[in-house]
Amino acid sequence: MGEIILFVITFVLVYGVYAVMILNSKKRLEAYKSSVEIRFLENKYQVNVKKFEFKKLARTVLIVNTLDICITAALACLFPNWILQFVAGFFILLIMILISYSLLGHYLKRQEGKM
Repeated sequence: MGEIILFVITFVLVYGVYAVMILNSKKRLEAYKSSVEIRFLENKYQVNVKKFEFKKLARTVLIVNTLDICITAALACLFPNWILQFVAGFFILLIMILISYSLLGHYLKRQEGKM
């Protein structure tokens, strides 16, 4: 039960910070167009980001990032030792990023074809 509460609190806090820092600032939203995440989707999955409304695309990417962080934190807390939590969290985060961006890339490619 504690992991679920941690997940929800972490999700609200992380997404809230992302929303305030990036989505509500035109300057930062413009700079986000050249971020590593967006370039990765363009290069690896050949997603044409110009076909999407960028604010919606950024919101989708930020939700994926937030879910990666929250799931990692919840799973890492299952380990008893803080050193194990740190090491497990690192590997869980790497795996989560690979899986989530693969799914996101395929989803965006499918959505791009519908436009």
